[in-house]
Amino acid sequence: MGTRSITTVTHKWDNDEPRVDATIYRHWDGYPTCHGRWLADFLRDAVVTNGKVDEPKHFNGPGRLAAGICAQLQADEHDPDLVEAGAVMGQEYEYRVHVDYGMSGGKVSVTVFDGPMTMFGGGGEDCNNQIFSGTVKEFEAFIQSEEKREAV
Repeated sequence: MGTRSITTVTHKWDNDEPRVDATIYRHWDGYPTCHGRWLADFLRDAVVTNGKVDEPKHFNGPGRLAAGICAQLQADEHDPDLVEAGAVMGQEYEYRVHVDYGMSGGKVSVTVFDGPMTMFGGGGEDCNNQIFSGTVKEFEAFIQSEEKREAV
């Protein structure tokens, strides 16, 4: 199904303003029990460092985390596109992955928004109803509750 989603990776270095590292568009399966599940699985055990660490799922900065998300989506044949920040792609879901970053690395959080069903790329600007915000672990629990709700 063509349930569009946008995943934006941002970071904030100490007390600076948040900055966008990448905006990734996914044309289908953007709902929480699909793309949200994929993203929760990807972010589980991910560590954002300030410096290179030769360990799986350790990313040297939030830009590398964004690149890792895009690369793994491509490897999993989800055909992602990089788009400009603030793009309106008819998205019904927006996932915002934020890294509070500093000299010691970063803490990752996720916020999810939904909006009305869209047609032919219009309406993505209405994707502004926040349905979740929290840590990666809390995001995993949110996705599990969505999966249970869908199973009923």
